[in-house]
Amino acid sequence: MGKARKGKRGGAVADADADAEGKEAPAEVGANGDQAAAGRESSPEPPDDGEAERLRRLNGMLAARAEAEMTRAAALEAQLKEASADAAALAAEERVVLLEALAAPLRAVEEERAAMEARLAAVLDSLERAEAAAAREAEARAEAVARLEEAVAENGELSVRLGAVEAEAAAAAERVAGLEAVVAGLEAKSSELEVGKGELENQLEAAGAMADAVQSEKAHLESSFNEFKMNAERDKQEIEDKLQQKLGELEALQSRNGELEGEVTSLQADLSAAVATNSDLDLEVNKMVTEMDATKKEVAMLQAEVEEVGKKHTAVVAEVSRLQSELDEAVKANEEARASADAVQSQKADLESKFNEFKMDAERDKQEMEEKLQQKLGELEALQSRKEEMEAEITSLQADLSAAVARKNDLESGVNEMVIEMAAVKEEVAMLQANVAELGEKYSTVVAEASRLQCEIDKMVKANEVAAAAHDAERKRMADELEVLKGKMDTVQAEKDDALGMVRAKDAEAEKLREELKKLHGSMAELRACCDDLEGKSSCLQDEKDLVLKVLEQQKVEYEKLRLALGELQNSNSDKDCEIERLKTEAEGKESTINDLKEDLQQLQLAVAEAQRSGKNEVWTWLCPATSTVIAAASFVYAARSR
Repeated sequence: MGKARKGKRGGAVADADADAEGKEAPAEVGANGDQAAAGRESSPEPPDDGEAERLRRLNGMLAARAEAEMTRAAALEAQLKEASADAAALAAEERVVLLEALAAPLRAVEEERAAMEARLAAVLDSLERAEAAAAREAEARAEAVARLEEAVAENGELSVRLGAVEAEAAAAAERVAGLEAVVAGLEAKSSELEVGKGELENQLEAAGAMADAVQSEKAHLESSFNEFKMNAERDKQEIEDKLQQKLGELEALQSRNGELEGEVTSLQADLSAAVATNSDLDLEVNKMVTEMDATKKEVAMLQAEVEEVGKKHTAVVAEVSRLQSELDEAVKANEEARASADAVQSQKADLESKFNEFKMDAERDKQEMEEKLQQKLGELEALQSRKEEMEAEITSLQADLSAAVARKNDLESGVNEMVIEMAAVKEEVAMLQANVAELGEKYSTVVAEASRLQCEIDKMVKANEVAAAAHDAERKRMADELEVLKGKMDTVQAEKDDALGMVRAKDAEAEKLREELKKLHGSMAELRACCDDLEGKSSCLQDEKDLVLKVLEQQKVEYEKLRLALGELQNSNSDKDCEIERLKTEAEGKESTINDLKEDLQQLQLAVAEAQRSGKNEVWTWLCPATSTVIAAASFVYAARSR
């Protein structure tokens, strides 16, 4: 149908061109006829009557022909006026069609623009509310972060307090270990003293037995002496000889006893020195063992602290990564909320800086603990080597002590064989008894000191129990506060999720509205382009109309000139008759084209009415044929006027 209309419009344009040419041609004929008439009027009178008669007849014929030509020119001018009137009517109808074609969509577009402005205002209002909600959410998040920082600070303070309590507990444990070592040393000394006391009691019993044997031997000697004295004097010489012999042996034994006493004194000095050295070595070994145990405990405690710090570091890293992910989600969700983006970025930067500082502190603490651990391990290795050296020295001293004890046993066996050592042994027993009494007093003092230390240990244990109970209560309170903070954080998270859901819904709605607004802007731009195009074409048609009017004025001037040249067109009368017939056919084609345009106008009016009844904005469904019709009509008018 569109191609048929275009063909009709093309034919109409061609007919209009031909019509314009036909209109120009009669004008030329009229102008030539007038010129010829003017020439004849201005010609001189004939010299004779016959010639004058002939000229009169010719003049009458020419006048009649000129009148006929003028009649034809008037008819052509009337046709031209009709064509101009048709063009004006067509232009008016075109204007009406354009107004009717563009008024309804423009009104619809204006209404849609107003609706879109209202929706855009609603969307902006919702965006402002979303931004306010995002700001409130940012404030709530800042408060949550502040509360979290306060909880972290309180946790750090608790950690410091726990570290102080643990340090006090470790110091108390060290003091208890030292006291236990002292008590163990005192118990060892007490056991040694008890062993020495038992040995001295054994020696005392042996000395008593020897004294009894000496007494019995003395009684036996006295009885034998009385018997010798009572029996006979002959045995006196023998007894005197024997007595002299015994006296010599006694002197030898006394000298031998002095030597043995010197050796025993030197051996006792060596033994006391060895015992003192052994006790010193035992004390040093016990001290080293205590230090080793304390070092092991400290190393274990440092390892536990390192593990705890590692766990805390891992927990803090996990918490920071979770907060980082939440912040990333919040940043992604609130990218369009410009008011809260800066706060979130600053919070993120603060959290990242705090995390980096905490990480650096944790790494530094870990490095320091590792250095302390390496130092303690070095000290432990040195103590191990020192312990091995001490054990070797103790082994050698024990070997020397065993040799000295063997020698002492040999000497004591030699002393036991001697009877005359009783006085020295009794003195030694008295001295040993005094030493035993002194050792008993020292033992009672040590027992009192041990009981006092036990009381202090009990007090320290009770203080540690109280501190542990307070620590447990503080830990429970912190756990309760952490649970409350977790509940608040869950509530804040739920509120944040709800706000994010609302923001996402608002974003989706805003995106839809933006898409619709873009579509409306596109359609309005297209309509504006079409309007601008039509206005440009209308201005072009107006310019062409002015140009055509100017050309018509020029043609009128030329028409006056062509009337003078009417005589020269006598030879082209037949051609002009054919031209007139052709113009008539073109006028008929023009009338058919006008009828087609009227039908198209009626169809366009029906389409506009149907579009108004349907109320849809399907502009292009009826704007394209209307535009093509208007363009064809404008082309027709342009062609007609340009001719």
